[in-house]
Amino acid sequence: MKAEEDSQVESESPSDVKQRIHQRYREQAILAVRGQLGYQPAVKSVYSKSASPKFCHKIEFK
Repeated sequence: MKAEEDSQVESESPSDVKQRIHQRYREQAILAVRGQLGYQPAVKSVYSKSASPKFCHKIEFK
């Protein structure tokens, strides 16, 4: 099975590989713009030290 995958990769021309890479990049860019891909803040466990109220700082500008 691995040999079949290797032969398929070798038969692709450089322009086909480049086109496939660009297509994948475009798909990821669309997902990022829609907010479906990108930075996701960590969900803290209630048992975590950093989840205690003393770490909930609020910055106020006056």
